[in-house]
Amino acid sequence: MDFYRYLQNEEKEYVGEIAYHYDEPRDIYICDVIILAKYRNRGYGSEGIKLLCQAVK
Repeated sequence: MDFYRYLQNEEKEYVGEIAYHYDEPRDIYICDVIILAKYRNRGYGSEGIKLLCQAVK
């Protein structure tokens, strides 16, 4: 399963992105959470991971 989403704040501004995918050559699953520096420590990464977990269910 591949998953990729842009993350936005309440004002619909881009704050980052989250991705999850299987890397076949290395036989591993990778989760990437990227939050722009000015939006860090505001819970956007945690919310992105919750979004990812909901999509996997």
